[in-house]
Amino acid sequence: MTRKAGLNSNTLKLLAVVAMICQHVTIFFIPTTNPWYDPLFCFGMITAPIMCFFIAEGYYHTHSRRKYLELLLLYNGQRGRKSKWYQWGYYLIYPIHLMVLYVIELLVR
Repeated sequence: MTRKAGLNSNTLKLLAVVAMICQHVTIFFIPTTNPWYDPLFCFGMITAPIMCFFIAEGYYHTHSRRKYLELLLLYNGQRGRKSKWYQWGYYLIYPIHLMVLYVIELLVR
């Protein structure tokens, strides 16, 4: 079996996680006057389009589109429950959960 060259879903997820972490570190620890602020912040902005791509892929490949949309609405910290604890929990747990899923998938292979 030969492997295809290029990006697969795992590589894209890992790139999105690294970009998101880079952006958050930039926001919290690098002053805006630093010349590295804008390039690192912009690098982190590729996370949203990658995640939107995976949401669209999941929607396309799901068996029940209604249940998939319900899951997205319940899981999202903005549209689900309005408590700030849920929203902050979402933003703290989601990148960690992507990394855990990636590591589990690597271990299963």
